[in-house]
Amino acid sequence: MNVTNTIITIIIVALIAAGGAYYLGYFDETTIENAGDAIENAADKVGDAAKDAANSVTNATENAADKAEDAADDAESAADEAVPAAQ
Repeated sequence: MNVTNTIITIIIVALIAAGGAYYLGYFDETTIENAGDAIENAADKVGDAAKDAANSVTNATENAADKAEDAADDAESAADEAVPAAQ
């Protein structure tokens, strides 16, 4: 079995076990609702973290571009000063 088949098998077994536990009364709908809320909160946090990471990358890229532009300006100024001195 490859990894995908193994994961699918584990998920199916877990769902069957959860259904059996629910049928036997080991947990009720409140527990399921709380789990759903926890999953939604976790998904929101992951989304926020992804947005923060994307913003950080954007800011770093913009900062690097600004520094490169400043360095190019400095190099151009140095070249302009060097040309008359060489003549």
